[in-house]
Amino acid sequence: MARLEPLDQEQAPDLEEVFQIKSDTLGFVPNSALTIARWPELARAYGQLSQAVTTRRHVTGELASLIFLMASTAAGCQYRRAHSVGTASSRGIAKAKLKQVWEFETRDPFTDGSALGASACYGVGALAVAN
Repeated sequence: MARLEPLDQEQAPDLEEVFQIKSDTLGFVPNSALTIARWPELARAYGQLSQAVTTRRHVTGELASLIFLMASTAAGCQYRRAHSVGTASSRGIAKAKLKQVWEFETRDPFTDGSALGASACYGVGALAVAN
């Protein structure tokens, strides 16, 4: 049971933009965002941080989702792994590609370039130990 109950979105209409960012990114508004809504200034700052992190300019959303999945799995964080799968699903990434992500060096869906491989080797190593 949560120490603080999440608000209903209707209880914080001034944070609709923050909720929309989470909905666009994850496909839903998580309870963490609804709980942080009890402190509107923090919710807005978190929304801005989330948007800055998820608005990629150098890699595609698909590639970022696959790296997110690999890094979360490598770190052993099931919470982040679940979010990475949800994000990938909302972006329309095929389940087969998600299942084959660890075969990035040999599987056809990944042989079109080395971006995933290079990112995976660097990212998984860097994120294998959670903060």
